[in-house]
Amino acid sequence: GLRREEAIKFSPSYADRGSKIVLKASTTKGGRAREIPILDHEQRRLLDEVRAPVGGGALIPPHRNYREQLRVYETQTVRAGLTNMHGLRYSYAQHRYEDVAGWKPRLAGGPSQAGLTGARERIDRQARTTVARELGHNHRAISERYLGK
Repeated sequence: GLRREEAIKFSPSYADRGSKIVLKASTTKGGRAREIPILDHEQRRLLDEVRAPVGGGALIPPHRNYREQLRVYETQTVRAGLTNMHGLRYSYAQHRYEDVAGWKPRLAGGPSQAGLTGARERIDRQARTTVARELGHNHRAISERYLGK
């Protein structure tokens, strides 16, 4: 669920708080600090794996600045055959919505908001608010871009 810049500037020693990661305002878009829960063993394993080579440091090595590390990131993703990295953010949003709501979002084949009533409408609203907050947005409406309407 991280933006590219947030991922590059990520500092495991600061961010990893056991059951969540905490992003500093200075490394996020719009300067809004936020928390993202660690929900499964795979996320925990990946954080531990990322932390091992950098120890108490950040993912940007001391001898590089952000722009230099961005070029490394771009080169490595191309070499790995990866494109549209923002798609990973969409995937996170859609999986997280399903975790919270209990059904897939509209963009992943789930029901439209207009088709929800009563308790399901409230659950949808809460799931969208949760996803928007974890993605670093203040408004639930932005989640429509990632989840559909």
